[in-house]
Amino acid sequence: MKKLLGIVIISLLLSGCLPKVTPTGGSFSGLNIEPDKSRIIILRKGGSLISMDTPAVNISGTTSSSYYLPSKAFIQEDIIAGKYNIIIKKPEGTGLVWRMDPFSLEVEAKKNETLYLELKATSIGVLHSSKLEVIDGVYALKNLEIFQRVLRTDRVK
Repeated sequence: MKKLLGIVIISLLLSGCLPKVTPTGGSFSGLNIEPDKSRIIILRKGGSLISMDTPAVNISGTTSSSYYLPSKAFIQEDIIAGKYNIIIKKPEGTGLVWRMDPFSLEVEAKKNETLYLELKATSIGVLHSSKLEVIDGVYALKNLEIFQRVLRTDRVK
C-alpha cells in the first residue's frame, strides 16, 4: 500500500512539471454559424489516468487547421461545407505525450450545421485506445458549458 501511495504522490508531483497546453479561447458562447458555413466541434472530457496525454488534432479538407487538445477542452472550427479528414496523432517536437496509435476519421460538414465529435481515450494497464465519435448535440452542449476552448495559437508551455 505504501508503494502505491508513493507512486501516486510522485505522479502528481511530476504532472506539474510536464509540458501542457492551456486553452485560452474562453468558454463556449454558442455563437451562430456564419451564413453558408459549417462548424466542427471536437470535445474531450478526459477523467482517467490518460487525461494528461495531449494529442495533436489536424482538420484537413477545403481548409486546414491544427490544434492540441488537452482534457476538459474543445475545438471549434468554422469551415466551408464539404468532406474533412480529422487526424489524431502524437504531437511532434513538443514534449507532449500521446500513447495512442494515430488514426483518422472522415466526416462530411453540411452547410449551416454543427457536427459534434468527442475524442475518447482509455487506458487499462499497458493497453491504450482512443476513438473519435459523432455525438448528440444536447449531450455536447451540456459538456461544453464547463470546458475551455482551445485556439490554433495555443502552444505548449
